[in-house]
Amino acid sequence: MPFDFPWTQEPRAELITNTLKFYWQRRVIFSAENWTILFGVRHDGQMIGPREVSATEFAVRRTVEPGSYLGLPFQGCGFGSEMRAAVMMFAFDELGAARAESAAFLDNPASTRVLTKLGYQPNGQQLKKRRPGEAVLSQNLLLTPGTLIRPPWTITVEGVAACRSVLGHL
Repeated sequence: MPFDFPWTQEPRAELITNTLKFYWQRRVIFSAENWTILFGVRHDGQMIGPREVSATEFAVRRTVEPGSYLGLPFQGCGFGSEMRAAVMMFAFDELGAARAESAAFLDNPASTRVLTKLGYQPNGQQLKKRRPGEAVLSQNLLLTPGTLIRPPWTITVEGVAACRSVLGHL
């Protein structure tokens, strides 16, 4: 269970409802000071996982926090790294982010490998509650445009200029 909140441990009926609430909440609280851009990732026409990038006070901090979930059948195939690389290139090149902060539980080496493969650098540790009564050590990681290890492919983005004021660009 690699998440700060154990949403994947809930019964299926609650999981569906809570997932919808999570995405609705992201839309409701969206503002220039606190936003999340949600992406859907597809492979061969099939949805394989959501991807997001969030920011608080972006106009001042220029810091984003990416997040994702990749369906179990697609883990270990390189999709996680490509999803993360695409969102980081978008954040740095299109939005003007100066930093990306992320974290991975120390008992989740696959997640840490994806991050370090792209150039994330260790940035301290913290003890987090993962489940009731369970504290787990988490590695904080930092990525900047200069440390991003870019893939051999590029991304093409259209329409971002019209969104800059909504995302906190001055």
